Amino acid sequence: MRVNVGATRPAGPDAWDRREWGIEADVPSGSTAESALKDLELVLEGRRLEFIGEASQIQTEAEPKKQDQCTNYPLVTKGNIRVGTFSVFESRQVAHITPEKPFSIEVGALQNFLVRDILEPMKRKHGLDYELQGNDKKQLTAIVLKGPLDDARIKELRYPIVWTFEKALERTTQ
Repeated sequence: MRVNVGATRPAGPDAWDRREWGIEADVPSGSTAESALKDLELVLEGRRLEFIGEASQIQTEAEPKKQDQCTNYPLVTKGNIRVGTFSVFESRQVAHITPEKPFSIEVGALQNFLVRDILEPMKRKHGLDYELQGNDKKQLTAIVLKGPLDDARIKELRYPIVWTFEKALERTTQ
């Protein structure tokens, strides 16, 4: 049995650090594949949280966690499922929003809701520029925001982003 997990963390206003881990194990006798899989996923989740700087505690609440030069807001659904991280740098002029797992840049929730109905109007109204960053498979790895990011703007953006990431990640697991 093999389980893989990856994580992306901001390494600066215009830089990213990405890691992936894998673990292989035989299913112990007297154990089910499902319970062994859960054990492997817990080990990998610990490595992922350590990499993004949250190993001391799994954070599922809306409280931000300070790290180096940015504040990381976990993006968590109403069902308490983490779908990404909203990282705002100290200047409050740059933010990186990363999904827990990459998903297609073409997904409707992203293009027809978040970009068209949220980001484009904020660009016109508040001068908030955005860039969708993807990998070679045309999957979203991050949204970079540049412009004024006060608390009200962050709050205004968080919930539409959570909804978008939740819908997009649901589609990738189907």
